Amino acid sequence: STTKTTIKIQDEKVRMSLTKVDYSDTNEKLQGVTFTLTPYENVDGSTEKSSFKTPYDISGISNISYDRTTDTYTFTTDANGKVTFPDGLLKHDNSYLLKETATKEGYYLSKEAKDGVILKVGKDGGITIERLKKYKDNTINVNGTSESSCPVTVTSEAGNSTLLSKNMQSASFELTKKVEGNMGDLSGTFQIK
Repeated sequence: STTKTTIKIQDEKVRMSLTKVDYSDTNEKLQGVTFTLTPYENVDGSTEKSSFKTPYDISGISNISYDRTTDTYTFTTDANGKVTFPDGLLKHDNSYLLKETATKEGYYLSKEAKDGVILKVGKDGGITIERLKKYKDNTINVNGTSESSCPVTVTSEAGNSTLLSKNMQSASFELTKKVEGNMGDLSGTFQIK
């Protein structure tokens, strides 16, 4: 009789790309949007900090820079609205904070996008998004439908993840303010400019 031995090899590299698009038209790619990525506390809740695989050579990559003093990578989207993170930059079983620091002119940068979302890299290299606690239940109203206001979504497979980050055009949505007083209810609509 013959016995089969199965050997499972885990790819050590975590691959990730991010595409920045218009909220209502995902075919509209946004160039020149800036993100930062820093290590975040470990997913198991311990105080041990996550880290990047260091040292990492980014020479020759024009839209990525690294600040050693703050352990921060800065990424800027290209003409296709895309950033491809260097293979293996992120470690398995670590967490990172992804913040959007500057958006394209005419677009609204939400407070949640500025504060960031947590990218959790699992043991298999797949990435999940976790919102910061203060934003866990936040939603927005889009065409009468309530949906999550999380600025980043992810399609993730083991070791290969695609992030999609959406921004609203500043003229494409309205905020409504309601004022109550002795003169009755007064409501007005104000556009963000």
